[in-house]
Amino acid sequence: HGVHVVSSKNYTYIPIALIEQAATLNGPGDALAGAVIAQLSPHNLSHDTLVNAVKQFGLPAAQAVLDNRSAAPRLEPVNA
Repeated sequence: HGVHVVSSKNYTYIPIALIEQAATLNGPGDALAGAVIAQLSPHNLSHDTLVNAVKQFGLPAAQAVLDNRSAAPRLEPVNA
């Protein structure tokens, strides 16, 4: 139904379009989280920065996985 961004004192609801058909449901949440975290790393963690990262990077990354334009993020085993 949308994305709820909650920080210590703020709340923002970001509506998303209804998904009629998805190529896959495996990984869009991981893509959203990864894109947001990658964007936040060098910045402060203000609520506005978090909301912007979700809107500008997380949701497009999740949509790309849903549309099969991008592979779902995955962990590769590390050979010791």
